[in-house]
Amino acid sequence: MGLVFGALHLGARTGVVLGVLHRIGQLLQILIGLVFLAAAPRQRA
Repeated sequence: MGLVFGALHLGARTGVVLGVLHRIGQLLQILIGLVFLAAAPRQRA
């Protein structure tokens, strides 16, 4: 039972970490998109 519980605990922790990394990736994509939108008019001019 200890191994099963340990595996479930490790799986839950891995899921949380992956979820956080995915959320951070989304936020980075949004920030990069905003930066490109803000920089685009300056590059044209």
